[in-house]
Amino acid sequence: MKLFYILFFISSIVFSQDIEIPKNIISTYNDEHNIYLFSEKEYYTVDLLNYNISEPNFFDNNGFDTKNFSTIKIDSVFYFISRIGGFVLKLKENTLTRIDNSFNHKMQFGSTIFIYNNEIYRYGGYGFFSSRDFMVKYDFLTNEWESIIIKNNEVPKGRFDNSFLLNKDEFIIMGGVNVDRLNRQNRINLNDSWQFSFKDMNWNKVASDEYFKYFNSNFFKTKNGAGTIKGGKAYLYFNKELSFKTYDVSPILLKRQSRFKIYFYNNLYHFIVKSNNNKMILMSRTKKELFGTSIAIRHINKNNNLKVIMALVLFSIIVLIILSIHQYLYYLSLIHI
Repeated sequence: MKLFYILFFISSIVFSQDIEIPKNIISTYNDEHNIYLFSEKEYYTVDLLNYNISEPNFFDNNGFDTKNFSTIKIDSVFYFISRIGGFVLKLKENTLTRIDNSFNHKMQFGSTIFIYNNEIYRYGGYGFFSSRDFMVKYDFLTNEWESIIIKNNEVPKGRFDNSFLLNKDEFIIMGGVNVDRLNRQNRINLNDSWQFSFKDMNWNKVASDEYFKYFNSNFFKTKNGAGTIKGGKAYLYFNKELSFKTYDVSPILLKRQSRFKIYFYNNLYHFIVKSNNNKMILMSRTKKELFGTSIAIRHINKNNNLKVIMALVLFSIIVLIILSIHQYLYYLSLIHI
């Protein structure tokens, strides 16, 4: 019995850990076992292996408003990418410096910014009543953004504020928002998922499902896919099985600060909440602690595209049969004449 309580106590320490963080944090970034917490002129490193927070690292923001930038890290160097345009900043010798030569077009609000093979990419985005449907890459030689050449004609609808996954050489998008081409004031929540192959440089549609409408840029990665929270429910998408599982969300997760992402590492979910005494707390919880047992399972029909093709083929066959009958009857009428 004593051994049971000892093991229970140890498991509670391992799986339910909290760290108080500074209140002035404006953005976060996850890199392997570290979570970086950024304020306007300093950042902290949370080591998820030892579960401790570093002393502040001060830097000169050089007049840039870091709230408008997304942070990424390549080879131990931080880069700050404008969330709306072409600005690229580099944190060098504790000073933020602009390194790009591109035009700050402000046409890619809500675009997906990610790293592939130690290079910076961004997909989609919104600007001037339209949504982008292309991908660009930052060229460190010219210090400009270059468009990616696609080898196939079929591409997903332009979008912004979407979820995404990187699986080896595959970039997968889910959901997001599109602009109505007939009424530019309207926004359309997209219900599809597409996969881009960096190996073949082409797009392929994965599937369509209404649950993809719940997936936006405030998603979180899981062990086998991605998840999102909507209306007190959590929807976890398993991209290999093409299925969704629905969960009742733990009350503690509903208190999280939604402006900061949920990070998954070492079978734990890490997220920031504001306590009752207004302290900012970084919490780590297991899937079971946050979601428990799924209350529903939904499988995506893998043959959606095939069904459409088969329906078109069947329709074409029927049309050909009708035309053949019509021609035959016309031929008979000529004989009788």
